Amino acid sequence: MQIKFVRKVRAKDLIKEFEKKYGSLERLERYLKRHPDDYVALMNYEDWKHLLENPDVEVEEGVIIVTNTSFLR
Repeated sequence: MQIKFVRKVRAKDLIKEFEKKYGSLERLERYLKRHPDDYVALMNYEDWKHLLENPDVEVEEGVIIVTNTSFLR
């Protein structure tokens, strides 16, 4: 069985989450210069830039949880 959780969040709220996590877009840029293999930070950077250009969008974030693992046996 799969359970899917979906969260809808406005761009400005997601930007606030990025600011809380990274401080600023410039600070994240400096971090990425030192850690170019941090793909989560890189995706967040790209998303952050996109959200700044499109502040009225609503983003859906989803997580799928597999609760029946019998198929793995």
